[in-house]
Amino acid sequence: MPKDEVLQLSNARAIYDSEDYTQSANALFHFMSKKDYLETALSRKALVPRFCLEDISYLGISIDGNSFNEIAVLEKCFCDIPLHKIIVNFNLELSNESRNAIEGVGLKSNNTHTGYYGEFAIAFSKTWCESHNLQPVHYLNEMSSYTASLRELINGALSSGDISDEYANYSLQRLALVKPIRGHMKRYFSRVDKSIETIKNFHDEQEWRYIPKPDSLIKVNRENNYSISPIIANPHLLNHSFELPERFIDKQSSLLENEQSRELWISFDFADIRYLIVPDKQARLELIEYIMNLSENLFSEPTICFQEKYVLISKILVLDEIRKDW
Repeated sequence: MPKDEVLQLSNARAIYDSEDYTQSANALFHFMSKKDYLETALSRKALVPRFCLEDISYLGISIDGNSFNEIAVLEKCFCDIPLHKIIVNFNLELSNESRNAIEGVGLKSNNTHTGYYGEFAIAFSKTWCESHNLQPVHYLNEMSSYTASLRELINGALSSGDISDEYANYSLQRLALVKPIRGHMKRYFSRVDKSIETIKNFHDEQEWRYIPKPDSLIKVNRENNYSISPIIANPHLLNHSFELPERFIDKQSSLLENEQSRELWISFDFADIRYLIVPDKQARLELIEYIMNLSENLFSEPTICFQEKYVLISKILVLDEIRKDW
């Protein structure tokens, strides 16, 4: 191959390393329900992973007769949805029990992504996310032969006494990055002290997940005498605890909030932020004030940090305006 053709291929690779997504967004969004969560992320310059319940009953996994219907995965979730689709309504199916409780938590059967997950968000370029250990979720068709093979693989790995720890751990790690195309999801609402179960199309969320690297988790556990696992896969603990599974998981997640767990966080610089989203104009004013009061030490050039603050403020988008103009 001529030398100049090799150089052309190299240049093409550089283009693909830039923003090359055409059928999906070039940014990934993490939505949250409270402005405090967004402000905390800015003050830390980091997002903290936490344990989230995932329904895996569709896989039919069991050990010694005990079914693994739920697991808790240490993760941080992002969606790959273009801005103009974030405010599009989708149908949210409810279980009979949840249908009676829906009004008390402000959840609607005809909902939007922001209505379900929260109207505050932080976004990063997809290129940045690729280089910071984010991975697209693998969506499974429950009726496919591939899912049947995966079910057999994981059941065999978890029930066999002869299989290596590495292979068993790999099988569990696969569970952290799979989701059914459609399935059940529970959300706990503290103001009514109950979980609401919904049935939704997960594939529409185009989810990416950040899962801390195993080596980092081992290091943090060793240095702080923690015993944090990437996956809590104990059906007895989750299903028969004297407290709600969500509360138990919250206690496990609280260890991640400590500064000594920073190596497990998604750390960022303000320049890495693509967008900040707030619900309305009042929330924008409050976020502007919060940014202006951030410590100078958080910025790369403390002596001229006001310029960086102005740039950060310029990244704020208002959801009410997106609904009208996008």
